[in-house]
Amino acid sequence: MQKKKTETKLSLIQDIDSHLLPDSIYNNIKMGNPLASKLDIILAAEKAMVLDFAWEFPHGMDTFVHDERYPLSDDQKQRINLARIILRNIRNTTSEANISSSDVLQ
Repeated sequence: MQKKKTETKLSLIQDIDSHLLPDSIYNNIKMGNPLASKLDIILAAEKAMVLDFAWEFPHGMDTFVHDERYPLSDDQKQRINLARIILRNIRNTTSEANISSSDVLQ
């Protein structure tokens, strides 16, 4: 039964549309939640393993995705879209950290 669930999740990931806007890797991920903090965007990128390849580019997460000098593979495009999906579902860690800090001070 567990194998079936894993196969289903993998097939959903494979079906992610790898269309990206002509913008930076960072901004393409941020589209998942425009109000997300920088920390949340980086965490989503890390979870989707975008950071593994983004830091290889001279501009890192600020690399323009349609730049012919730095072509992205289909897998890398899917990882960026996966990070966008993760960001859509991630809690805002910056807000939570501020709330928990203020709770301690009271």
